Amino acid sequence: MKKVLILSGFDPVGAAGLLLDTKVITHTNNFPVAIPMTLTVQTFRKSYNIMPAPKKFVEESLTKILREIKISAVKIGLITPEIAKIVAKILKYKKIFTVWDPVFSASAGLEFMTQKD
Repeated sequence: MKKVLILSGFDPVGAAGLLLDTKVITHTNNFPVAIPMTLTVQTFRKSYNIMPAPKKFVEESLTKILREIKISAVKIGLITPEIAKIVAKILKYKKIFTVWDPVFSASAGLEFMTQKD
């Protein structure tokens, strides 16, 4: 069973992000490992707020997981530009299959990436 690292936002209703990616990876008989990149406040009908994970938390989590767990693939979803730089720096010389599935807004209305980002 291969381990797939998910770097994405936490959608509390499971319509996207870490919870949905975990279901998909499990369904494909792989083992999900996850680090939340953002926390969101949302329901099925509306997105209210987003809070990025602290940069130090992301850097420490990613470094330690990659050091101690054999990761076969990485799936990147909702991630802020600042955190994307940290992730890119850490993954730069790793030979790990990586899929980036950029998320710019929630289907329930909140824009995650703006022109100033």
